[in-house]
Amino acid sequence: MTLRTLAHIANLVSWILVILALTRKAQTHRPATKLSDGRVEFPPAMFSLWLWLFIALPSAWAAILALRRHVGTPWELLSAAVVVLIAISHLWEFPGTLVVTRGGLEQVHWIWLNRRIRWSDIVEIKTVINRPTVTIKGRDGTTVVYSAELPDRPRFLLELKRHCGENLPPGFPNEPAQQS
Repeated sequence: MTLRTLAHIANLVSWILVILALTRKAQTHRPATKLSDGRVEFPPAMFSLWLWLFIALPSAWAAILALRRHVGTPWELLSAAVVVLIAISHLWEFPGTLVVTRGGLEQVHWIWLNRRIRWSDIVEIKTVINRPTVTIKGRDGTTVVYSAELPDRPRFLLELKRHCGENLPPGFPNEPAQQS
């Protein structure tokens, strides 16, 4: 790996970080979608999907190139395997759509199984002030995660309060919640 290649990688990473910072600011004002059957949907932004593809496709391309070239030493085999694992890990990074229903929370993923937690089965809700992530754990170990790519965090926290109000600590979520 030459110094020129490292400079290209550093340049790409810096652009990705700038784009991530800009998209997180832009997504904070996107409203959730109220469906006609009473469900509330929190889909990822299309811009996030394109950004995710911008990040995932180069690693997939590098994995293809690593597998195509002749692997002669254990070091080359290890580096090719690492590139392949990074490319595969990008498939699981993109968040699924969160859907709040009368029965519970559902996280719909496009590549693997959906996760569901009934309201009565929620045992833990973790929020961090000034951080977008909200982690909800169910009795059976199922975890649903609200992340920065999803819209309308105040509305999501309000929905949690509406459905789990009696089981939440006083003052939940300890930050301002705005009704949409």
